[in-house]
Amino acid sequence: MLLLIKRDEYQIFVTMMYDSLVLILTNEYDPTVNFLHVIPSELKITSEGVEYGISYVRGNFRNLKIRITKSKIKIEGSIHVFCKGNNLEPMSFNEFIEATNLLEQMLQLPFENARVSRLDFSGNILMKHPIVAYFTYFGQKSRFKKQVFNNGINYNSEELILVLYDKIKELKHKRDVIPEYFHGKNVLRFEMRFMRKLGKSFNVPELKLSKLKEPAFFNQLCLKWRQEFKSVAMEMISPIGLNSIGSKPKLLEELALLYIYQIGIDNFLNEISTWQLTNEITKKEAYEYRKFIKEKVVEKYPLAENELIRELNQKIKVAARFEV
Repeated sequence: MLLLIKRDEYQIFVTMMYDSLVLILTNEYDPTVNFLHVIPSELKITSEGVEYGISYVRGNFRNLKIRITKSKIKIEGSIHVFCKGNNLEPMSFNEFIEATNLLEQMLQLPFENARVSRLDFSGNILMKHPIVAYFTYFGQKSRFKKQVFNNGINYNSEELILVLYDKIKELKHKRDVIPEYFHGKNVLRFEMRFMRKLGKSFNVPELKLSKLKEPAFFNQLCLKWRQEFKSVAMEMISPIGLNSIGSKPKLLEELALLYIYQIGIDNFLNEISTWQLTNEITKKEAYEYRKFIKEKVVEKYPLAENELIRELNQKIKVAARFEV
């Protein structure tokens, strides 16, 4: 899916598509087939031998890594890169179908029956500002463990990993070619990585490659991609528009308000009551603290939103309107 709209003097650009896959085909459909006897000439063999008593051949087809034994073929790599040469340029759903058909023709095997043991579904979003500026606003996500790394954020659960990172920075680090259109652009990449129990994740006995070729399944993934993004964005912890301030007392006040917002207004009010009951502060001081919160926090901070959060929410909302 590709969306490109000119709005507010900058572009909203979203491209969502399958990326890394691990596909496994066994000869259960025909036990008489020996995959080692049907190695395609297009395969660039890198090694062969015996592991744990099983003969194997390893090789590459473009960027894809392929391992072949008598009874099993395993393919892993980015289908997006296989199709386009990179996973930044848009790949249409029809191009994905063509890429999988090419694989099947090359192998001369019924690869639609292959089991999918890993599935990455990714979206590239063109942003107005450098991507690092947005990472501050992503908070915790329920039932996921948040991990911050040099170029982004991971949210990990048992069956799903969510990753947000600066796609251009990653390509530069790998010294990969950046398509001309993206020079000087800011691209936020959001990936869903289904690493385990894919059948359970999609409520099927086994997830097969044939399922990925169904438009309804692709649309289901688009919806989940948007829901997972929004579930993180809705829990964003924001500095609530903290501005550069010349006065030190004003800066300290702003920082105090930020801290109160982060720990929760009700929690802080309860703390004031405890201080008063234990005679750590006077009744007058407690009154002044509550007055400060009512005047400065209740009206301003819970509803505050900055430009970066508005941009993120706007672009996900626009993406939600488009499917295959």
